[in-house]
Amino acid sequence: SGVCSTAESTEATITVDLNTIGGVLSASDSVCSGSNGATLSLSGYTGSIVQWEWSTDNWLNSNVIANITNTHVYQNLTQDTKFKVIVSSGVCGAEESSEVQISMRPDLLVNLGNNIEFCIGDSVMLDAGHPGSSYLWNTLESSQTIQVKSAGIFGVVVTDLNGCVASD
Repeated sequence: SGVCSTAESTEATITVDLNTIGGVLSASDSVCSGSNGATLSLSGYTGSIVQWEWSTDNWLNSNVIANITNTHVYQNLTQDTKFKVIVSSGVCGAEESSEVQISMRPDLLVNLGNNIEFCIGDSVMLDAGHPGSSYLWNTLESSQTIQVKSAGIFGVVVTDLNGCVASD
């Protein structure tokens, strides 16, 4: 008959995903235990952020943070903590970002000692320790040591060079 029949076909959509790149977290830091906080940022990644993770035991156990943005705010950490981000690009598989560690600075301990008794006319020296720190006594003095000549309740707040604060 010389006439061809009409052929039908379906369309196929092909998607090419970029290779996943985990990116770089900024930046490791050392902070005062319990009174800290900062924003971690992820840059240089390709794909979508799946989740953030943290660990206090060098990744033997990890904890998921339900966050799919490129920043995370940590606060009030009390032990060394590592963070990383999981990124995925389409069907190309997940990759981890670099990791950062937030380390705790040594605890600042201030101890003026036990209660003290002395005779009228005598005095006692109280020493807050931690040379080079800043001091604020409840007497409004600001030196490491104070000379006490009368009865009272004495206390001091010490701020070390790292900005960590302790009192007694």
